[in-house]
Amino acid sequence: MSGLEKPRVYVSALVCGDVIREAPLHGGPLMLTLVRVSQGFAADPSETISFYVVSTFTAEQPCSFRFLLRVVAPNGVQITCVTHDYKIGQGADGATLSSKVAIPATIGGDYWFELLVDDEVATKIPLRILHALPDFSPEQE
Repeated sequence: MSGLEKPRVYVSALVCGDVIREAPLHGGPLMLTLVRVSQGFAADPSETISFYVVSTFTAEQPCSFRFLLRVVAPNGVQITCVTHDYKIGQGADGATLSSKVAIPATIGGDYWFELLVDDEVATKIPLRILHALPDFSPEQE
């Protein structure tokens, strides 16, 4: 790598229903417990659904970068959710970000979450919104 190239930032991400944050033990890192990891939710079109996008960032050398989380709805409309400037260390001295996201379930289909590092897509993950069907089962008496 020449002196002008920035180190590559490796990004991983997933969607979950909730995040439990645990205080660091003995000077260690903050611990996250992810609840209901999923690639889809069923919702009524009138609902707004809330969930977390959890992202991790690592690099082989210390570096700084601008992060952008962008949502693209099934109809192609783009929404910017989060932008943040980061400075991370080498290897396991990276960073983890849990971003709470709320989107209206008006449109069913695949929503794409694009994670950009310095304006370039580092990874993308889908989340499918299914419109819940009405329950036509006979009522219990």
